[in-house]
Amino acid sequence: MRLNSVFGCVSGDGADPAMWCQRWCLALLCLTVFLSTAGIAPSVQAHNRSESFSHWYFQADGELALSFNVLSREIGRLPVAGGVPNKQALDQQLVDHFSESVSIQSKNSGDACRPVGQPQVMAARAGFSRLEARFQCPADTRAVSVVMGVFQDYAYNHVHYATVNLMDQAGKSEYLFSNARREQVLSFTPTGEMVSNESLAQVVVDHIAIGSQHILMGPDHLLFLLGILLVARSFVALAWMVTGFTIGHSLSLSIAVLEFASPEVPLVEVFIGFSILVMACECLINNRNSRKVLMLVTLLPLAVVIARISLGYPVAMTVGILFMGVFCIAYLRLCQQTGLISHRRKALLTSMFGFVHGFGFASGFLSMGLSGDFLFSKLIAFNVGVEIGQLLLLLILVSAAWFYRQAFGALPRLYANVSITVIAGMGTFWFLERSF
Repeated sequence: MRLNSVFGCVSGDGADPAMWCQRWCLALLCLTVFLSTAGIAPSVQAHNRSESFSHWYFQADGELALSFNVLSREIGRLPVAGGVPNKQALDQQLVDHFSESVSIQSKNSGDACRPVGQPQVMAARAGFSRLEARFQCPADTRAVSVVMGVFQDYAYNHVHYATVNLMDQAGKSEYLFSNARREQVLSFTPTGEMVSNESLAQVVVDHIAIGSQHILMGPDHLLFLLGILLVARSFVALAWMVTGFTIGHSLSLSIAVLEFASPEVPLVEVFIGFSILVMACECLINNRNSRKVLMLVTLLPLAVVIARISLGYPVAMTVGILFMGVFCIAYLRLCQQTGLISHRRKALLTSMFGFVHGFGFASGFLSMGLSGDFLFSKLIAFNVGVEIGQLLLLLILVSAAWFYRQAFGALPRLYANVSITVIAGMGTFWFLERSF
């Protein structure tokens, strides 16, 4: 069965006034959505999950110290009184919110751990805000019940990663807090009945959910998958391309997480943005406009390279962008020979794009600051979650198109044209924005 029969990019309906009215309304609606998206695009990143981190240290006298880190942009979610707050006001917002949202109780005695003074805002690396807090627990405490509600009321998908340094330098334990699991027991001893470390089953479930959220909330990956859907000419071709993309990103994700390679994340993000534009160009390339499409793909990275050299940006990334442009030109030249490329070769070509996207997935996975506990299981679960999210998206799109065709006939070409325009526009924006 051919995808053309489902999506019907070229329909044969005539000049029915009602149909034309429907198309123009759809065009205006899509244009509105596109302009709205373009308006918020500067704040959209490839991996914009809401997340925070903490490290916990427990002393023998019952004093509990923790260092809390959060992406600075997350503080903007908190309600603001008055006008635009300055940095001092934002820091105070974070302190107040943390104090209201975190409570700690000793599991041994049942008594609450009292805050020792106010949390203190400390220096943090670029893009993050950090504070340190201390609590006094009963001296016999070896495990605490923690309610971690930071940002949960303002970002439903917020995830908090807590790393606990065990006593007597016995290693570390990791815990994951989410909206559904705000309260957990943190143990500071490696053995004993009070240890409440996460089970393997819970770790797998959590990381499958994180992997699914990662791709479903990553607009660049979603648009690339939509591009694959538009490029594929049959369900067989779609299956091969998705398989190639999956193999590619699974391989690079494993390579990065297992530390066989350390990719240059900014260059990876640039390539991901450009790959989205290339996928849109592949939808348009044919014998009539191939020269225009190839000229666009040639001149855009070349202009970026010249601009970066003129502005004195690092040479290594500039050279990487140049080679990226050469690769994509060669890819599109191959795509012109549609009848000569087998499904397997098309899958191989798509796997190369998947290989780069996988490094983008890896940056999100590694941002959790995970240690070696259950690392392989976490990696597998995260990758499975990515696949679930990917297949869910494709299933929804294909099913929606199929049901539309059954009810109303072939989809007007306008649907495909608007989709390609959005993909090309956002791909170009991300490529340019991430190049500087």
